[in-house]
Amino acid sequence: MQVNPSNNLEPVIGITRPRLVREVRNDQDQVAFDRSESLNRALAQTPQVREAEVARAKSLVEQSTYPPIGTIRRIANLLAMKLGSDIEA
Repeated sequence: MQVNPSNNLEPVIGITRPRLVREVRNDQDQVAFDRSESLNRALAQTPQVREAEVARAKSLVEQSTYPPIGTIRRIANLLAMKLGSDIEA
């Protein structure tokens, strides 16, 4: 087997990458706000205070078993873990 060490390849010169031409279209300057208008109308019709939820909250607060003891313990454990991680850091 013969290996021919001659390299007759010429260097590649003048390779350019094609430029990305960005076409400016005037119609993109216009933005449609149809959906935002309907959203604004829906928000305007939503009451600031939901009476049913306020009544529910009041009834829960009046109960001596709210929040459940299990929930209080889970929150206490999470707070203790957070406190422990702050001390180590």
